[in-house]
Amino acid sequence: MGNAAAKQVESAVVVDASTLVIDESSSIASSLVTKEKMSAKVKGMSMNTWVNASTGDILYSCKNKGLIKSHAILLDGEEKEVAIVVTAKKGMTTSTLYICKKTPSFEGQKAVSDEDLKKAGIEEGTELYVFAVIDSKRGMATGKGTYSLVTGEGKDEYDFELKDMYNAEKLSSMGYQAIFKEAESENVIAKAATKGVSMTPTIEFTKGVDLVALIMLGQTLAGDGSAGALAGAGVV
Repeated sequence: MGNAAAKQVESAVVVDASTLVIDESSSIASSLVTKEKMSAKVKGMSMNTWVNASTGDILYSCKNKGLIKSHAILLDGEEKEVAIVVTAKKGMTTSTLYICKKTPSFEGQKAVSDEDLKKAGIEEGTELYVFAVIDSKRGMATGKGTYSLVTGEGKDEYDFELKDMYNAEKLSSMGYQAIFKEAESENVIAKAATKGVSMTPTIEFTKGVDLVALIMLGQTLAGDGSAGALAGAGVV
């Protein structure tokens, strides 16, 4: 079963995204949108820093804050804060993450409430807005997830209008094997795999995708012991 998953990922052809994410309004950080096809991997065993697999240059890193009341700060290669990640909901097999930024995603958007900031261990009065949502559901050895941009208000204060950007599927395997698709076209725009005795995956990306969004999406599917390869941002 695991071998079949590895073959499926290996044979998947990564193609250009039909909707290029090229500006900061639709990316977590414009500097972390892939400019060409590339691969990324974890630096060392900390799981918190990702580097260009070819050059070793740091792409982004993550700093975990708190234990019970926790959140994660995402930093670009120059250690500039680009987003804060909080767990909005978490069940035994499901999770919802909010990726927050300091600027609104749409006109009139309400900032995250002081009550919710407190739950995440963030100082009250901090002005944060939900930028994107990651919903995931995991099985014993598989998982599926969706990364969506916030585009407007929903039916209530805890709901949003969303535009689905990326879908991910973790395949049944002893290691970590996953395929990422563009929601609009269903083109394969990234794939992740652990190879040989490696405990951490390498992720191959196409041009014009939000690298951090895809890594975070993959992270939420790594909820079982065999797939701890993508854990480490304090959100899974």
